[in-house]
Amino acid sequence: MKDIEKVGKLPFTRKTMHEMLGEKPEEKEAAPKTTQPIKEDKAKEQKQERIIFWTVIGIIAIFAFFLLWKLFIPVQDGEGTEYVIYNDNYFTKEGLFWVTQCVRNDTVYNLPFRYNPYEVLDVKLEGILDERFHQGRIYITHDPAEHNLSYVAISAIAFSESMVRAFNIMPVAACTKQETEGCIDRPIIDCTAQNASVIYLRDAAPTRIILNGNCMTVQGEKEELLRATDRVLLRWYKIL
Repeated sequence: MKDIEKVGKLPFTRKTMHEMLGEKPEEKEAAPKTTQPIKEDKAKEQKQERIIFWTVIGIIAIFAFFLLWKLFIPVQDGEGTEYVIYNDNYFTKEGLFWVTQCVRNDTVYNLPFRYNPYEVLDVKLEGILDERFHQGRIYITHDPAEHNLSYVAISAIAFSESMVRAFNIMPVAACTKQETEGCIDRPIIDCTAQNASVIYLRDAAPTRIILNGNCMTVQGEKEELLRATDRVLLRWYKIL
């Protein structure tokens, strides 16, 4: 009996088995890569960016609010006096008037206005005056047939006081027509005059100021006429 040769063990593996049989080993499908962590990171970043954005917007809004409050809203000083500041002009509330000081020809004037500068900025001013308006005498005229002449009278007084005190101009009371006793001895004049300086006061809407050569028309209903008047005077004093 022949000796049986010892046969060593071959290192069979799943791979060698498939190779012997001519088969390709099954490849395991790679596990799909998940994008969930990336999406979560982007969402967190976007959320943080939104928080930063709205925080900055909030800070800007708060700063703007306090700035507007300081500039446009009357405040009180340490003694409880209400005041506003416009173009370095300090206005204090004294009774019904806003009072400021103006220097003209080395003279300091205390100027009372019924409205502060911020309250008249929206009064429309249109047109232009020419050299004929700048004379030493200005006719302040009105229509005696209009209603609410008390506001016209208050406006005329405000113009007259400033002309005499600060501008060395002579105001002359006039009427556009002679229909009442108050106009019997008054000059009859309106904006059709060619060689005279004229301010025509009208109690009528809308509130506005019309500059037309040698004539200025100032108009508004009741208190609005006074607001338009202060708009002109503040311009004259170069505050506006």
